[in-house]
Amino acid sequence: MFKKSILTRCFILAVLVLVLIGISFVFHTENDSRFLLGQESPFISGDEKEVTITAGGGQVDEGKEEEALKKKKEEEERLKEERLREEERLREEERLREEERLREEERLNKEADEKKKAEQAEQAEQAEKERKQREQEEKERIRKEENERLQQADIEIPKHHIIGSDEFTDEGETFHLDPHEFRLPEDGDAIVIPQHHKVGTGEYETSGEL
Repeated sequence: MFKKSILTRCFILAVLVLVLIGISFVFHTENDSRFLLGQESPFISGDEKEVTITAGGGQVDEGKEEEALKKKKEEEERLKEERLREEERLREEERLREEERLREEERLNKEADEKKKAEQAEQAEQAEKERKQREQEEKERIRKEENERLQQADIEIPKHHIIGSDEFTDEGETFHLDPHEFRLPEDGDAIVIPQHHKVGTGEYETSGEL
C-alpha cells in the first residue's frame, strides 16, 4: 500500500514535468515562428534600428536599407552645409573686424598727422615771432649804441649857417652836443640840430631854420 502511494506521487510529478516541458516548448515555438515571420525580433529592442526579416528566406528589406542610407546621406549633406555656412559667417565677421581695424588705424594716423602739422605750424609761428623780436631788439640795440656814441663824442661842425641868410661861414668851434639838442633821424642820413650855434661864441641862437 505504501509503495503504491509513492508510485502514484512519482507518476503525478512526472506528468507535471512533462506538462511544463510541453508548455515551454510551445512558447518557444511560437516566438520562433513570429521571428521567422518578421513579426517580432527577440534580439532588437529599445532605440536600436528595426530590421525586418522576410519569411521567404531571412533576407534584409532592401527598401528600408536604401531609405536609411538616403536619410544618412541627407543628414551628412545638411551638416556639411551648416558647417560651410558657419565657416562663411566666421570669415565675414573676420573681414568686418579687419575693415574696422583699418578704419580705426587710418583715423588715428590722420589725427596724428593733423596734430603734428598743427604743432609744426605753431612752432613755425613761434619761431617767426622770435625772429622778428630778435630783429627788433637788434635794431633797438644798434640805435641805442649809436645814440650813446653820438652823446659821448665831440662833433665838429665845420661851418655854420649864418642866421637870416642862405650863406655859411667856416668859423666855429668844436663842442659837445647835449642829447636834448639833437636827434638821430629814422633813415640815419643826418643829424638835425634844433638850434644854431652863434658864430664865434659859446651861445646858441634859437631863431633860424632847421
